[in-house]
Amino acid sequence: MILRSMVALLIAAGVAGCGSVRTLSSDNVAKVGDLDLGGTACGDKLPRVYGGVVYNVCVLSGDGHRRGGALYRFGLMEYPAPVIDMGLSAVADTLVLPYTLYRQNRDGDIQMLRE
Repeated sequence: MILRSMVALLIAAGVAGCGSVRTLSSDNVAKVGDLDLGGTACGDKLPRVYGGVVYNVCVLSGDGHRRGGALYRFGLMEYPAPVIDMGLSAVADTLVLPYTLYRQNRDGDIQMLRE
């Protein structure tokens, strides 16, 4: 019972910080603050195809400000969380590739509004 609870908690924590979930749930226009990408070197667009991997690259390119949300500030085995999440996002992005290709073709990139 405790093992099941721990696994469920780890899955929920992983999904909450997953770059793929953040980009898949975004509209056509998203605020930089909503995606927690403030202080990063990302441009004004975020692609939908492999958007989770690109999101993690953006988080890693930041200038040290709070970025990526609370779950990205904790490292595991001395690796930053975005590096670990990048591998998981690559798998998730591959699984939803037909959907993201369709959305990329229909809607284009996610436009990011800077404040």
